[in-house]
Amino acid sequence: MDNIKKLIDKYSDKGIKLWTDNGQLHFKAPAGAMTAADKTELKANKQAVIDYLSAIENEPVTHNEEDAYKPFTLTPIQNSYLLGRNSIYDYGGIGCHAYVEVRIAPRCDIDKVRKAWHTVILRHDMLRAVVEKEGIQRVVENAPLPEIKELYAPDSEYEKLHMSVRERMHKKKYESDVYPLHELTVTSCDSYSILHFSMDMLVADSVSASIILGDILRCYYDNDTELRKPAVSFRDIMVHEQKRKTTTKYQVEHSKTMKYWKDRLPEFPEEPKLPLLADGEGRTNAEFSHMEIRLGNDEWESFKETAKKKKLTGSSAVLAAYAEILRLWSYDEHFCINTTIMNRPAVHEQIYDIVGDFTNIDLLEVDVNDCKTF
Repeated sequence: MDNIKKLIDKYSDKGIKLWTDNGQLHFKAPAGAMTAADKTELKANKQAVIDYLSAIENEPVTHNEEDAYKPFTLTPIQNSYLLGRNSIYDYGGIGCHAYVEVRIAPRCDIDKVRKAWHTVILRHDMLRAVVEKEGIQRVVENAPLPEIKELYAPDSEYEKLHMSVRERMHKKKYESDVYPLHELTVTSCDSYSILHFSMDMLVADSVSASIILGDILRCYYDNDTELRKPAVSFRDIMVHEQKRKTTTKYQVEHSKTMKYWKDRLPEFPEEPKLPLLADGEGRTNAEFSHMEIRLGNDEWESFKETAKKKKLTGSSAVLAAYAEILRLWSYDEHFCINTTIMNRPAVHEQIYDIVGDFTNIDLLEVDVNDCKTF
């Protein structure tokens, strides 16, 4: 294989890029760089070159325990979250935060909850991670396991206790470089308990929140459940992805993607022009309120069926409704919006068992100039 590496390096020095796609060898070269002799040599070593490049391009992700606590780079969305936490931008000064409540009946056994929570923290490295202000993240070695509070009130007084804890935790702000970046508190009355879970989404996405809560409940209800750590960590995945970006195959695909977006830029719309407060009227250190509407199962199925008749998924129809609301408030009916996508790379069979922030953003052009109604 050393001879094949030297061969590929020789072509690279001449500006000739080699990569594979579906088992076929491809190349891109400046005019006149690929001589007849080069083509003959490449043809003679074609399969060996394909095997060598395929091994690099499809290298499996592996766990590196030795480097488990070393810093590693942030993803683009993590960098955005970190930047948005300060107040140099209007409506900044706030982190991306998740808050969830889970009801357990009858009243929980706080010792079992504590054991389950600590087991889950030890299972997932990113529950022991911090993000430094300089723009790196790391897992804290020998991180202490946080205590869990149980707050009690009799049934007749519980609602007040419940609301006070919700009010405190659903707006909680974390210092990104101070462990832990999460909190679990339990409130109980005589007949049931509620787990109040708060998490800074710098270290985990919404899929991860479901993984975390699912693991807690499995541990709680089945003491014999053995939750082994995934074979690879979020750090392993990120390091693997950074390495993949150095391959010629990735760079060629990235170049095509960049050309696509650069070609669209001249006519691509900006963000929706929404009404804003005047300067000095609360555009810094803003607080966001959560508003929601819930559809019952029958309503949601009916909604999806209606969307299907228009050749849309339920999610696409919800997105269209969101765009329509923005249009109602925007001064322009042609704009773009960020759409969140869960971008977990298919590099390991346990990718959906791993806690981390795999979020990515795609830009969606919205043009409703000719639309009369939703």
